[in-house]
Amino acid sequence: MLNNLPMSSQLIERIFSLYEQNNPLIAVESPLQERISLLKNLTQKCINSGINCYLWMLEDDKLYHLTISDWGLAFSEIKEYNRIAFKVVREDSFEILRFWKTTQLQGILILEGIYPWLGQGGTDADSFLTAEWIKSALINIKLYNHNSCKTALLLGSNASLKSDIAGLIPTITQELPTVEEISDYLPQILPDSITLVQINKIANTCVGMYLADIETGVKTALAIGNSELVKKVSAYKIELLKRVYNVEFLQPMTIPVGGLELMQSAFKGYKRLLTPLAKSYNLRLPKGVLLIGPPGTGKSHSAKACSQILGLPLVIVEWGHFRSYGNMA
Repeated sequence: MLNNLPMSSQLIERIFSLYEQNNPLIAVESPLQERISLLKNLTQKCINSGINCYLWMLEDDKLYHLTISDWGLAFSEIKEYNRIAFKVVREDSFEILRFWKTTQLQGILILEGIYPWLGQGGTDADSFLTAEWIKSALINIKLYNHNSCKTALLLGSNASLKSDIAGLIPTITQELPTVEEISDYLPQILPDSITLVQINKIANTCVGMYLADIETGVKTALAIGNSELVKKVSAYKIELLKRVYNVEFLQPMTIPVGGLELMQSAFKGYKRLLTPLAKSYNLRLPKGVLLIGPPGTGKSHSAKACSQILGLPLVIVEWGHFRSYGNMA
């Protein structure tokens, strides 16, 4: 069953499921740090399935055939793709879309650098026309390449598509690894002296990070020493989330908070729902509390008080960092 596979394997299987359904276009959202791993796994799957795998990047406007060598990914340039050396208009940078529509090559073509033109785009006329040209070229690929064993896979960190084209392109998002997948992965990067109990603790600490981030965090911690790995990895995770996603972790305050008696009394009751006894009776916490008000009315103060009562870190996320796709939050 697909649900029993690791997240990374699920992603590849979902891509191939859509390919086998003759989808000419697929959008994949994958973080940049996971790119090499994704390309290797996808290429290996293509090789195992007898399918060609190609890669085009906006950076050099060249088409490569991907294979696996003893050193990892191998890139062989496809000379059949005659890129436009002297680009007169911006659309010339995306000649690959015209080429893929009519070429006899078959398989999966990975396109890097398309997404910025498929989101909201620029406000100037030149950027708008370029975005419209790319959108039209993708629609033509979908029409021309239906049932042709050719799939263009749009790959990037943010699969943002305009609403008028989003319905034409199935989108797959690379999910964060589960704690089980992290536990299976950690022995590959940890010393043999690390016990299974320690691995499980580190795995729980790493939840919320991609495998590439976990590898960097663990190796950074090991460079300092093998002691207190959980604490070191936790510190790396907190710093990473703050630096990359502007997510802030505040430890519970040690000084009691005055006021807000009714709210504090309610959260003391909620704290009892965190106990093993409450969980054994399947008692659940309330869905949440929504605080609305102008600055200075005590919203942040209330959140800190609740954090203190529950004995849990307070996680602060800027609202502007939330994204949505169409009507999906």
